[in-house]
Amino acid sequence: MTLNDVFNVCRERGVHLVITGNELRAQGRKGAVNDALRNGLAKHKQAIIDGCVNGISPDELRIIEREEELTRQALLASGWTPTQLMRRECKKA
Repeated sequence: MTLNDVFNVCRERGVHLVITGNELRAQGRKGAVNDALRNGLAKHKQAIIDGCVNGISPDELRIIEREEELTRQALLASGWTPTQLMRRECKKA
C-alpha cells in the first residue's frame, strides 16, 4: 500500500491519525482499521510523522512520494540497476 493509498483509505473510512511524540495511532469506528491499513500505516509511519511534524499536509506528502517514484522510474529507464538505485536511496537516508 502506497502512502497515497493509506491517506485515501483513512479518508474513506473516517480514520483519524493521531501523533504523540514518535507514536502514530489510528482512530476510527470498529473495523475501519484492518490489517492492510495497519500494515500500510506501519510501512509509512515515519514519513507520516515527519511530514506532520514539519507541517507537510497529506496532499504534499503524496506529491513528494510521486516525485520520488518518478525519479526511480527515470533512473531505471536510463540504465541504472536496482542495486545502484538502492545504494542511492540508502545514501539519502
